[in-house]
Amino acid sequence: MLTDSIEEFGADERTSNINKAAYSQPICTALQIALVDLLRHWGVKPVAVIGHSSGEIAAAYCKGAISRESAWKIAYHRGRLTGLIRLLTPHIKGRMLVAGVSENQALDYLKRVSDGKVVIACVNSPSNVTISGDMLGINQLHEILTADSVFTRKLKVETAYHSHHMNIIATAYIESLHDMEILPTIDPEVIMFSSVTGDIVKSTDLGPKYWVDNMISTVRFSTAAQRLLTFSSVVKRRRGRNEKSVVDILLEIGPHSTLEGPLRQILQGNNAQKSSILYLSLLSRGRNAFKSVLEAAGRMFVKGYPLDLPRVSNTRAEHSNLPAPCADLPSYPWNHSSRYWYESHISVGHRFRRYPRHDLFGAPTDDYNPLEPKWRNFIRKSENPWILDHRVSKPRN
Repeated sequence: MLTDSIEEFGADERTSNINKAAYSQPICTALQIALVDLLRHWGVKPVAVIGHSSGEIAAAYCKGAISRESAWKIAYHRGRLTGLIRLLTPHIKGRMLVAGVSENQALDYLKRVSDGKVVIACVNSPSNVTISGDMLGINQLHEILTADSVFTRKLKVETAYHSHHMNIIATAYIESLHDMEILPTIDPEVIMFSSVTGDIVKSTDLGPKYWVDNMISTVRFSTAAQRLLTFSSVVKRRRGRNEKSVVDILLEIGPHSTLEGPLRQILQGNNAQKSSILYLSLLSRGRNAFKSVLEAAGRMFVKGYPLDLPRVSNTRAEHSNLPAPCADLPSYPWNHSSRYWYESHISVGHRFRRYPRHDLFGAPTDDYNPLEPKWRNFIRKSENPWILDHRVSKPRN
């Protein structure tokens, strides 16, 4: 799962917002490509990929459909041109908001908007959408949703992504990508589920026009994710056929676990079999990236994925100066039936004695005869200071 980060960058000043729009998306894509390369170094190869908005750029790279240079080019020109919209059309002001409604419910709410044009930008889950369009329309819709006690939140962006505002730069964008390279199909090919069409997309379809559609069209992430989860390989057994999902781990690759909430909502809408699918995120805001990445790798290994653990641990035999992992430990849990620590019966009796020590008698000895019980005691002033009050006579000077 590869996510976009448009919500992470917002500014009050116009020029600052333009600069951030121009650089935020290429930086996010570069980060995702680096994480994909890291996973490949660890021996992780996905069965299928899916991206959200500009996250599809890194998804296409992970699929092997485009080179990293083409991925950087797609992200760079997307950020550069979207940052110029406010300069090209200063009279147009765009905004975006998130609403906790379904797509059909959102369409009904859009009919009540009269101030400007707003559209559904992203269908994130069956009960969560992102609305984009003219600022006046977004403000009006926010008031309507708030009045109906519907969850809504404005995003800190001043660009209406995935709306009619993107048509302003569509021609310039496709011209900027005319020389991008589509790589030959790799066999076996990684399946990519498109959030533009909601279905499987081939490498040959990921040309310049696709990335223009990706920028303008509604992000149908919910449809693509459900298609991914229901896509199955038929497993033949003696007593019939069993539909098994091709994925059992959903690994999000991005600056934050943005899709965790939508994915949980999507998984809840599927049958009980999908509840066993593990969700992981390589990075999470506010957490140490080194720890979060290694934790995700460890959980994948526990789940049964064959990672190259020496590479994950950065320990190779050819590096003699680095510590090597112990490889001869038993693969089964520790056997507790045998005792490897000898302890005398006196020590056992002392640790597990039934009664506490008495101030006068002390404690029963461990080797006494039940017919002749014995106690052992050491009287100390530090432990029993009251004995100082029971002196027979005062000491002489």
